[in-house]
Amino acid sequence: MTLLFCTRCNGGISLSILPGGNPIAKLHPEMFATHYGQCARCERIYCGRCIEANENRCPGCQRPVAITGPIEAGAG
Repeated sequence: MTLLFCTRCNGGISLSILPGGNPIAKLHPEMFATHYGQCARCERIYCGRCIEANENRCPGCQRPVAITGPIEAGAG
């Protein structure tokens, strides 16, 4: 499992190429976020929860940030 860490809350972010995301991360949402975003301006990475809590803006510089996540099962 590839992990990043949120710049704001330091929580783990699971990156997965598995359709639907990493099953271990999905079983432990308190430990791993599966949705995240990277600010195009400051290049910091945040979990989806921190981005949503900041009204879909970068918690660092306030630029809008798109949230992405695992590829949906069956997509592609």
